[in-house]
Amino acid sequence: MTISEFFNCFCIFSFIGWIYECTYCSVKEKHWANRGFMFGPLCPIYGVGTISCIFLFGVLPIHMGWLERGEIETIPMWIIFLICSIGSAILEYATSYVLERIFHAVWWDYSDMPLHLNGRICLPASVGFGVAGILVTRFLVPFVLGHSGMTPANLSQFLALLFMFIFGGDMALTVASLSSFIEKMEGAQEIFDEKMEDGFQVLATKLNFRDRYHIRNMLIFRGRRQKNAKAMDPGYYKRFRAWMGKHEIEFKRKK
Repeated sequence: MTISEFFNCFCIFSFIGWIYECTYCSVKEKHWANRGFMFGPLCPIYGVGTISCIFLFGVLPIHMGWLERGEIETIPMWIIFLICSIGSAILEYATSYVLERIFHAVWWDYSDMPLHLNGRICLPASVGFGVAGILVTRFLVPFVLGHSGMTPANLSQFLALLFMFIFGGDMALTVASLSSFIEKMEGAQEIFDEKMEDGFQVLATKLNFRDRYHIRNMLIFRGRRQKNAKAMDPGYYKRFRAWMGKHEIEFKRKK
């Protein structure tokens, strides 16, 4: 298979994965659920997983001489299951971690599933991907390899360039929109911090020396917390505001 054929398969199976995700989640939630973090109808994680199966269980063993083209069905299913289950768990966890760190957003959460790890992966999902890997290897890989080279090279390259243009534009728009959202949230956070600090200063001028000392310590602690935080925690501000409201009442009583 050529690079253009690999990329075309990646886009096609990303689209099929998007259809599966939207259908499954819409039926489960009983309303339309547009899955995926991109604007277009693509779930790249499915494309990466399918291309990995085609390469590991098809292209690589045939190229290395371990198997003939018609001997893919001889690969033991338990090996396929283990590789796909472990590989999908690694891919899913890494993708979730990177997306959350870059965009401060969560696209899936397995916290309500049994045997989950930080809500990013869970055993039932990994088992499901292992079974899906067996189906892909048994039926899809032979089909793709059997039709490899049937599409004219010029047409395959043209489709790859077209898909690449669409995919790159969609990715750029997605990153730009999410970055703009993050900037708005950070701007709101700065405004909130300024108002809170002004309130602290006003409160400190009305308190005695000991109370002002406590206020100063709270500001130092809050500044360190803000500096070390890498992701926004909306619940933190709510809890912090409630805590300050409680202590403000105590300071007034002392006064």
